[in-house]
Amino acid sequence: MNRQMDQKGVVAGLFFLVFGLAIAVGAASYPFKADTGIGPGFFPSMVGIALAITGIVQIGAAMGPGATPTRFDRRPLKPILFTTGGVVVFALLLKPGGLILALPALFLCLALAQSSFSWRRLVGVSLVLLPSAWVIFVAFLGMPIRFLPDF
Repeated sequence: MNRQMDQKGVVAGLFFLVFGLAIAVGAASYPFKADTGIGPGFFPSMVGIALAITGIVQIGAAMGPGATPTRFDRRPLKPILFTTGGVVVFALLLKPGGLILALPALFLCLALAQSSFSWRRLVGVSLVLLPSAWVIFVAFLGMPIRFLPDF
């Protein structure tokens, strides 16, 4: 029997299933129940289980009789790589370079992931979001994030 399936749905379902199981397994090292009620492992365990169930349901729907056959397109690999790389660059630059270097580096990676790159748009986004990030995370929330590099 030649069954057609929604390959994108199967890949998305596998993504949810794998990450849900990883979260549930990682949360297993924390106590599920404490003397005063639920323990620190309860919430991440439930999130992991919910993600895994979502993945199973998604895979079932993608392979079911009513699924619209679609093929997984490999072209969006560039945005995935640049977005992931941008998050890594941000994490590596935040402590030594502060927000003033880490955020524009993240924005540059995200801009390079798009098909239409514009320096003007990149500078505009940086000029608007840099002060916004400082106001939200440092001024309002009091997070100990450095704005300027540590010289």
